[in-house]
Amino acid sequence: MARPPADSPLLTSDIIFDTAVKFVQANGPAALSIRKLAAELNVSPKSLYHHVPNKAALMRGVYARLLRDFQIEVPDSADWQTQFRGVASSFRSLMRHNRGMAHAFSAQLAPLERNLLLYEHVFSIMMRAGIAKDVVAQMGHVVINMLVGFVVAETRGRFAEEALDTYSKMITKSPDQFPVLNEVGITAPVEDMDRLFDILVDGILVMISAQLK
Repeated sequence: MARPPADSPLLTSDIIFDTAVKFVQANGPAALSIRKLAAELNVSPKSLYHHVPNKAALMRGVYARLLRDFQIEVPDSADWQTQFRGVASSFRSLMRHNRGMAHAFSAQLAPLERNLLLYEHVFSIMMRAGIAKDVVAQMGHVVINMLVGFVVAETRGRFAEEALDTYSKMITKSPDQFPVLNEVGITAPVEDMDRLFDILVDGILVMISAQLK
């Protein structure tokens, strides 16, 4: 089958990146390559290089598109704790429903103003709570990394029972080396990820509140 030339109207930057985004959402960012994308488009890899110089440029374009529609809902509440819970839940919901977006946000390969929305909301809520500016600048990054880390781990299946079962077997084989883990166990209630997220948010609120004393 003849392949269309690089300047063919059938092969445009929009088509390339739209196809790449769908591929990432279906298979994850690690699976994307120039060769695989070319196969999806039914063109030669060489044709894609007329539009994107390398995989890094391709990924930046994909991430820019994924984050283009990034929005966070902020509850209209006088209670800063409620506002934070709302922002955290909105962020998690958005990332969970768009597999590639969580990786895009955590990778920070495409510096966009929309990347800053979570920072703006979290920093504003901490300021409203009464946290000193210098503390907000430091703690804010910790808070955001905790939120992003949880969501990325969730979307990548880091809480999956298979992985935890493997750890459990290791603990069973070496109970003397891991006495506490052997007693408590390492498995998490994967069927109730909402509860795990609530535990995370509760911990963050305690951490923020501690700075008000």
